[in-house]
Amino acid sequence: MTPNCLSAAKGGILVNEKSDVCSFSSDACGTPTASSRIVGGTAAADGAWPWQVSLHRDGKHICGGSLINEQWVLCAAHCVMGYSSSRFTVYLGLYTVDQPSSHTVVGNVRNIIMYPGYSSPTSGKDASLLQLDRRVTYSAFILPICLPNASDVFTSQNSCWVTGWGYVNEGGEIALPSPGTLQQVQVPIISTAICAGLYSSYKITILSDMTCAGDLKGGKDSCQGDSGGPLVCKRSDGSWVQAGIVSWGVGCAEANKPGVYSRVTSFVTWIEANNCSLDFVPMECGGHYERGSLCAMWVPILEALKLHLF
Repeated sequence: MTPNCLSAAKGGILVNEKSDVCSFSSDACGTPTASSRIVGGTAAADGAWPWQVSLHRDGKHICGGSLINEQWVLCAAHCVMGYSSSRFTVYLGLYTVDQPSSHTVVGNVRNIIMYPGYSSPTSGKDASLLQLDRRVTYSAFILPICLPNASDVFTSQNSCWVTGWGYVNEGGEIALPSPGTLQQVQVPIISTAICAGLYSSYKITILSDMTCAGDLKGGKDSCQGDSGGPLVCKRSDGSWVQAGIVSWGVGCAEANKPGVYSRVTSFVTWIEANNCSLDFVPMECGGHYERGSLCAMWVPILEALKLHLF
């Protein structure tokens, strides 16, 4: 997550604001069946983070991402800005970054939806949605992460982890060594006030759609190649919910320079709107949505009409 990973080519991108899958945070979300480099982390168990995906561009891993339902992946906007959907493939159920296994599923990207107004990670709005070309079948190694409610708050009291296949040293110069297994590290949430103070000397504003996490002593952080991946926090019922998207930072795992993540609660309504639009008629709209939302209003109507889309 060095400045190198923040740069993205400018240009046109395929944007399609209509979609046909509208079911988030199912009963299966956030509950891996397996137990359990990222800088300062350890190798995860295979299947421990079944929502983690590897985003490849032109055949090479460039970013992480998270599966949020059978056909959609949540990612950072800077991972896909300037590229058409045909350049990307998504690897699900992957453990060793360059060695797909029998339970790995590879999907093409049909559409990319950029968060409106995105320009650079430090300006916020660093989120994107990737629509797969087909629905995936859930397994012990492929499951969705739960999305939060817009009102949820995550603090240092939560147990939060970040995962990925990114660089493994504080300078962001050493790539993940062989065999390249998925890495995990626990990082505490840092309050916005503290984080804003730490970054004020860089003349960077920590915006309302950002959240910070990391060990202020240094040594534990996400890094280049982890971008777009999930920061997840454990709930009281033992399930996991996505609190952040790896976005940017100054160096990797340096003292008093926590990683900065896109705050997922700021994007939940947008995610929902792009999957529960009045421009099409979805059948299912489950999961974590606010009462009175478009999804909540459509559910009884659709159930009465027995309509659905494929």
